[in-house]
Amino acid sequence: MKKALFALSASLLAVSLFGEETSKTKPPLEEKISGHELVVGAAKRKKEASRYLTTTPFIYDKHLSPYVGASNLITTHRFLEKSEDYLLRRATAKSSESILAGFARILDLSLVWAPINAVSYLTQRQVFGLGYRQRELRGISSSHFHFKLKVPPYASHGNVGVKMKGSMPTSDVVTYYTAGTESTSIMTDQMKMEWLQSGKIDGRQGSLYSLSALDLIGTASMARGELSNSPTNQLYTNEVSGYIYYMNQLYPRSIINQKTIAKQSLVALIDPFLWYSAYAELFYVVKGEPVDMPMIPFFGGAKFLPSAKLGLTPYGPEYYAQTFWRTNDGNPIYLYYKWGSLSGAHHRGAGIQAPYIFNSDETSIGFTFDWFHQFKAGANDISLSDSSNPNYWTNQRVANTRYYFDYNTFTWQQQITYTSQIIDEKKFYDGFAATLIGTQKISGVPGTSLYAQLGYKTKGYVPGESYKNGLIARGGLAFTF
Repeated sequence: MKKALFALSASLLAVSLFGEETSKTKPPLEEKISGHELVVGAAKRKKEASRYLTTTPFIYDKHLSPYVGASNLITTHRFLEKSEDYLLRRATAKSSESILAGFARILDLSLVWAPINAVSYLTQRQVFGLGYRQRELRGISSSHFHFKLKVPPYASHGNVGVKMKGSMPTSDVVTYYTAGTESTSIMTDQMKMEWLQSGKIDGRQGSLYSLSALDLIGTASMARGELSNSPTNQLYTNEVSGYIYYMNQLYPRSIINQKTIAKQSLVALIDPFLWYSAYAELFYVVKGEPVDMPMIPFFGGAKFLPSAKLGLTPYGPEYYAQTFWRTNDGNPIYLYYKWGSLSGAHHRGAGIQAPYIFNSDETSIGFTFDWFHQFKAGANDISLSDSSNPNYWTNQRVANTRYYFDYNTFTWQQQITYTSQIIDEKKFYDGFAATLIGTQKISGVPGTSLYAQLGYKTKGYVPGESYKNGLIARGGLAFTF
């Protein structure tokens, strides 16, 4: 905290002393125009300005889902950005393109925003990711939670100590292991939607995006095969390690290993937003401003950018082909198609997010829709309550068993060869999740609206939502910046 205050003070001082003065010359008076033209021109300017505003919600739902975490952390980030902008403007009425002002912004990014972004990333991952699945599944108890900041901040890490409570289906354990990278993936998607509204990227958000976008790559590259204790006591310390272990217990013919997931996760590197966010940090150092986000033009003034990622699910890894759209009115739209295969069977899905598709001066209405065709989680379930029995796994699913001596640990190990069963296509089913989103401006409170999201989902896995069927309900406030 002391370093953050020092960096902010240094930024203010450097910009104040060495920044270039802005021009104080007033623009020449325009020619006299009629009252009607003045009103029409003001309305056009107001509409044009609204195309570059961003609306971000601060919301709540039953289990504090990743959507709540991403929205609230992004909104908080925006408030901090505006607060810093206000302090800088109050401290100096000068522009900020001098060399020493740029150096001050390097300190600002390194000592103020990098720690803020590291804490935001870890909070999303641990509290609203792994913590959400703990709250939702109710089969895992948390013994402790902490995170540690390091220099550079990209070396920061978090830790949740967890234990399973009694009998817990293996599919629930697998779902838990997807929660961390699931939540950071949702964070990146929500950040993209915010950037699409303004058409700009603030460099102060750059490291938050890169940490979240590269989360699965980093987690998979550090995956190891050791348990922190035993399957009945504590879970794997690395989520990808645990995911691989229990997926291979559930689906014997699945070929899931660390190298495969590590290679597949590299698809995230073709995300243009990742490289834009890095450039935005450099642009912020040089200019002190958000950078315009280049997009591919389309019909009717709309623009789009393609993207891709890998997601871990309870029924196997899935590729996402994504497109992010910005309409001529500045409304963001997210479309995706996802697919994957496991043990000879294929799963897929598609969806759309259009949170502000219909707008007026006071009200906005939007929606989300997700469709999925997936393997029924739990169809191959093995309860972990009896897995302390050394013969449990063998008796359940093993065709052949042999023992070998491990020279690394100097112990005898058991090698299991599983039965070659193929997943039954009859165990696949279709489902959906659909919600309506609405905002209503609060009279007398500028830039603030009531926010509500209400919908329903069928039973099945949708990132950031409960596996059970039921209502989806979120509410809070939305702030326009």
